[in-house]
Amino acid sequence: MSQSEVERLLDDLETAVDPKDRRKAAQRLGVLGNPETIAGLVIAYNNDSDVGVKRAAEKALRVFRRMEQKMNGIAVDDDDSKAADSPDLVPLLTRARIILVVVLVITFFINGIILIGRAIPPPASPTPTPPVVTARNEIVDAFNKRLNDARAETAALRQLFSGVQGLGMQGVKQEQCQQLAASQLDKLDLLPVDRDTYPDLNSVNDLINIAAQKIVVMRNTYALLCATKDQKQFDDAINAQGGGAALVSRLDAITNQDILAANTALKAAIDKPGPTVGPTYTLVPTATPTLYTNTPIPSATLPPTKTPAVTSTSNAPAATAAATGPATQATTYTFTGLGLDKLAQYKYAVKGSSSLTTTANKILRGSLTMHVARQKDPVVAEYNVSINEGSPTTPLFNLPTLTVAGDSTYVVVESVLYETGSVLTAAKFKGSCRATQATATSIGKLQDITLSELSGITFTAQGDISTVNNVKAAHYSATQNIGDNKELVQTIDVYVSVDKQIPVQVTISRTLDPKVKVKGGLKDYSFSLTYDLTSQGEEALNILMPLACDGVPVK
Repeated sequence: MSQSEVERLLDDLETAVDPKDRRKAAQRLGVLGNPETIAGLVIAYNNDSDVGVKRAAEKALRVFRRMEQKMNGIAVDDDDSKAADSPDLVPLLTRARIILVVVLVITFFINGIILIGRAIPPPASPTPTPPVVTARNEIVDAFNKRLNDARAETAALRQLFSGVQGLGMQGVKQEQCQQLAASQLDKLDLLPVDRDTYPDLNSVNDLINIAAQKIVVMRNTYALLCATKDQKQFDDAINAQGGGAALVSRLDAITNQDILAANTALKAAIDKPGPTVGPTYTLVPTATPTLYTNTPIPSATLPPTKTPAVTSTSNAPAATAAATGPATQATTYTFTGLGLDKLAQYKYAVKGSSSLTTTANKILRGSLTMHVARQKDPVVAEYNVSINEGSPTTPLFNLPTLTVAGDSTYVVVESVLYETGSVLTAAKFKGSCRATQATATSIGKLQDITLSELSGITFTAQGDISTVNNVKAAHYSATQNIGDNKELVQTIDVYVSVDKQIPVQVTISRTLDPKVKVKGGLKDYSFSLTYDLTSQGEEALNILMPLACDGVPVK
């Protein structure tokens, strides 16, 4: 018989619209005698609405009844004998019974294996061991190494971005791109047991991670420049970051703030270790504890290493209002200058912005950024200046020199003055670097900001001693009206170091006084400036010749 015929007949028996077709299908299925059709015939017998179909299905089912009686040696009913002859299915059913017996035996066998497996006791669990605490000195040594690596990579990146600042796309060093790609400096975490045991070192690690993550961003930025081959794409990438000078400034901030903050915290943890907290834990099987990393760099772990002892480096972050010891302060303070003349070497940063709107709705906006490092004897200096006065006829910032608009860099190393950036464009100098023998006259134009407009102002103590730029400082404040018609309200906050009595931070803000009538066509005005003395000579200055000046003859 054809299997497709059986399937077709079952389909007709179930779905045919004409009862005649359903009856013919039932009759034909009885003739074929395939046991697989019994279920379909039973359904037709019970559910079909046509009496003829029911009768045909009944006759077909009697055929299967007669077959079963024959197999069991039972006499066949006369009525059943009248049914159509069907094929002998005894061999087929015999084979089916054999298969069922085999399946039953296999089932019993599998169940027996399962029961035996459950009866066997499980293997003994490994003896749980408590987590092992890493020795404190090993973690300190690893921190020292990470800080040294961070300083080295930041210095290398600064030199690379200085080349970009001076030479643009031609300043990218492809050989350095591969070296940076191999750097392993990244965010690392202590083991949980070490975090719990040494809370002070965990805080140090958090500060190191802040610096490391910022360095990774700068590294990736340079890698992007390395992969850029089109000049327009390169310019767009640089401009999106605020220009070469801004990138150099960010690296200076990492060195002078983030790395210094981590270094200072580590030095404090070494000098005055915090209390060791006994670890609490649940005994669980564990592997030998190691320091691990959150990044996929395989070798970026914290192995025990021997490195030089921590030394204080450049600068801490901006002012933090954490109260310190019982230091006292005078009730008033009179500004007499920034006191840079008292220091053999120093670093400071200045950031300012201004906005002026005339009654004719003309808007002038200005900005100023300075990063300065200087040693007096012998003279070694670096001045990175970015300035936009808003209008050449309306200066908004009071600088003694270095007022060239744009981004300019001035470096004095080994009695040579190197100049790059906008200062050369303004002088119509052909070339990316001008190198001249340093003289008293040429060095004299590298004048520091003075904030001389604050001289003689008396400030009132605010009653708090804070840690500002890594030193203890007293807070003073003053508010006054200035201008030809006293139309501007000027608010000044000064933080004066407790030990050297020099300002370590000055913030100035100026706005129009709504109570005073403004003259001179001025509609709106705002001004803000922040000065931070970030180093008072705690470290040797790392000032190098700009890459753009490599090979430039000195005149």
